[in-house]
Amino acid sequence: MKKSTSVGPVLLFLIVLHAQAAGAKDYNRWNLPGGALMRLGKGDVRDVVWSPDGNRLAVGGSIGIWLYDTRTGAQTRLITGHSFRVNAVAFSPDGLTLASGSRDHTVRLWYVATGKEKSILTGHTGDVEAVAFSQDGTTVASAGSDSTVRVWDLATGQEQHTLTGHVGEVWSVIGMARSVVFSPDGLALASAASDSAVRVWDVNTGQEKYTLTAHTDDVSSVAFSPDGQTLASASHDQTVRLWDPATGQEKITLTDHTQAIQGVAFSPDGATLASADWHNKVRVWDVAAGQDDSVVGRGHREREKHAPRTFPLDLFGGVFTRWDDASRPRWRWYGEGVGRGHRTAYSHPHRI
Repeated sequence: MKKSTSVGPVLLFLIVLHAQAAGAKDYNRWNLPGGALMRLGKGDVRDVVWSPDGNRLAVGGSIGIWLYDTRTGAQTRLITGHSFRVNAVAFSPDGLTLASGSRDHTVRLWYVATGKEKSILTGHTGDVEAVAFSQDGTTVASAGSDSTVRVWDLATGQEQHTLTGHVGEVWSVIGMARSVVFSPDGLALASAASDSAVRVWDVNTGQEKYTLTAHTDDVSSVAFSPDGQTLASASHDQTVRLWDPATGQEKITLTDHTQAIQGVAFSPDGATLASADWHNKVRVWDVAAGQDDSVVGRGHREREKHAPRTFPLDLFGGVFTRWDDASRPRWRWYGEGVGRGHRTAYSHPHRI
């Protein structure tokens, strides 16, 4: 099995929990598990994303959208306005705008600096489960439980395309996995749904390019590699599949998970891929070799290696675990088996 010598950027893993609030004098540090640094978010946490420069985290959930300064861990703002929980959040490429999708069937855009609402995009007839910006920041895509993917022109606020074809929810399981994503060149859009299919669309025409049907259960997450040469999909069939976006042909199937997989994300350099499953395990794959490079899982599993050490960040609605470079690294998991892994994301390579 091929080993990597380091993992430079931070890997952020969100486990969704369902718990009742409890008062505390210092909420961010009250009753933390051993080794945890702080707690982020309150209520039922559904999604978390890094800003493009790595300076902020946005945490969406039942209360609203919490913004944090990643350099200090300080909460900088709570954005509210949706009438129901926030299922998904995404930063624009320039980091100035935040998009959110909600159970209230709307997509809302917010000014990050002020938290003020910029616009409301309406058209979905069910929960909005995922949102994504195009690389040039001019377009937003949203996916929902109404089985549609919608593409929006941000200059006009008008819907450009309604993409239909999925026969189940175009979903992220309870709003956590990224189920719609633009290719790096902005010309294609991939969506995942509970119909076991991944569909790839032409952004300009709104036409379906092809459907990927190798998965045998719900597809919960899709991600393009930074160079656009690979599309990854994660499924409840316990596999991650890598595809050639140009041809729609499968490159390889990654099979070490033993539970439904909820999230998948490429590292910024595209060399590694992280996937998270229902039993709180994150696997980190060497993309070129197609092998499981490391695993962090339930219980108390450690192994010494020249790789990152773990600094867990506990949320009331979930647990963040982050990995970064260190001279004496080790893997450790503090999830205690109390949640389900849904959200996996790499940070900006030069931030915590």
